[in-house]
Amino acid sequence: MSTAKKSSESSSEKIMITPYPIDLELLRPSAEKRKGKIKTLNVVGLLMESPYEFYKLGEVFEGFFQIPTTSYVIKEKLRVIKTQQPVEHFRKGEMPTHMIVELHFTSLQDHNLKTIQEFLSKIGQKT
Repeated sequence: MSTAKKSSESSSEKIMITPYPIDLELLRPSAEKRKGKIKTLNVVGLLMESPYEFYKLGEVFEGFFQIPTTSYVIKEKLRVIKTQQPVEHFRKGEMPTHMIVELHFTSLQDHNLKTIQEFLSKIGQKT
């Protein structure tokens, strides 16, 4: 979920909300659950940091995540487009502990599209 940070300015306190990472839960058709953190989001899809696991390109998951500072939960089908493993682990002869997975929405529902666009506008990110 988003992170709250306190900062003091004179006698008043401000709470700054960082929009990322956002908790993401993925559900396979076989009911297997996976979890990750959304590092960036747009109307096409998202980049997720995940524990190192096998993701098949083209595989479709049901994805669930809550828009920060709201109670609105996005539930959409997501397709695996690309995976990236950190190269430094392989150079050291180690297995990576995490990876980045690019997922695209298969068909973003209109109300979810509008909610994501509003969120991106609020945080100053271009869609």
